[in-house]
Amino acid sequence: MPARNVVVVGASSGIGEQLAYSYAKGNTLVLLARSAGELDRVAGECLAKGASAVHTVPVDIVQLAATREAMAAVSAHVGGQVDVAVLAAGLGSHQYGGTAWDLSEATLDVYRRTMEVNFFGALNAIALLLPLLDAGGSKRRG
Repeated sequence: MPARNVVVVGASSGIGEQLAYSYAKGNTLVLLARSAGELDRVAGECLAKGASAVHTVPVDIVQLAATREAMAAVSAHVGGQVDVAVLAAGLGSHQYGGTAWDLSEATLDVYRRTMEVNFFGALNAIALLLPLLDAGGSKRRG
């Protein structure tokens, strides 16, 4: 299989971290998450697993302007072409003081933050990654 440019949003832990490892061998990875330190740790592990190159881009995807800047960095790292995009950034309400099942234990701010990351953050990332994904498809088609 030819080398691919893979972007993993939410790569610093959980599912995103594990997917970064699964895509590492032979591919160029661009890892995004809020924590620069955790991204560096995951990047080192991806290199050990055979990634041809790994770039880290710390960003809070809830912030549209910051996400726009991050995607410009992603584009530069991959020559404007993304072959695979993984959107794994997310959090549970329990991470900000709520619980998964008891709505009475959390404030609306907890659920607002959860929706900002899990829904609006994903929309930000999708909107900004689509042109890079389309560029990859266009290059393959023609």
